[in-house]
Amino acid sequence: METHKEFIHITTRAKEEIINITPQVQRICRNSSIKEGMVLVFPHHTSSAVFVRALCLEFRLIKKDRGLFL
Repeated sequence: METHKEFIHITTRAKEEIINITPQVQRICRNSSIKEGMVLVFPHHTSSAVFVRALCLEFRLIKKDRGLFL
């Protein structure tokens, strides 16, 4: 089984932020030699989280109403 590992480094500016990393993940997938499989996104910091959303509209709503989720 072929694998690929790459890191995305993010520096935040505020105490609470929602950052869309979809473009970075897509770029990494495109640039790897792997044609199909799974992607694992793992936050290395204890106070971070990964939300998976299928629609951009949902992302905008979460960003707007993020106080409900934090």
